[in-house]
Amino acid sequence: MITISLGFYIYGSWLIITSDPVTWRVLSRHLQYISIGLVLTTAPLLGWMFPRLLSRFGGILTIHGILGLQAYAFLLFAVSGIVPIIRVKRRHELYTGQGADVVIDDLHEDIRTWRIRLRIGIVGYLTFWVGSYFLGGIYYLNRYLL
Repeated sequence: MITISLGFYIYGSWLIITSDPVTWRVLSRHLQYISIGLVLTTAPLLGWMFPRLLSRFGGILTIHGILGLQAYAFLLFAVSGIVPIIRVKRRHELYTGQGADVVIDDLHEDIRTWRIRLRIGIVGYLTFWVGSYFLGGIYYLNRYLL
């Protein structure tokens, strides 16, 4: 499931990267794919990994868990940036096409800070997610295939 979530993350990211401008429809579609990826990542975490945590705690799994928790901490940091950005853009009706000439940085005094939070959160989430993914893969290969 976690490997499948990678495809949803990549496609959701591709939607945002290739869209110019990013409209409300594109953002909604992006968030749908990212949400599916998050569910596919979080479901095994809650249903399979947490219940077995104490019985397999140690070594590579400890580092795997720490990296995974860091990924979720960065995700929360990204959400603290995207939520106010979406609120401000909706308040100024930028998703309906009426505010096409508005400079985003002029919408609110804190928008630059929110955008920095969003970028740091996304880069941090992806960095720690990939690290945790590879350590989990190494553990899986070592335990079940080798």
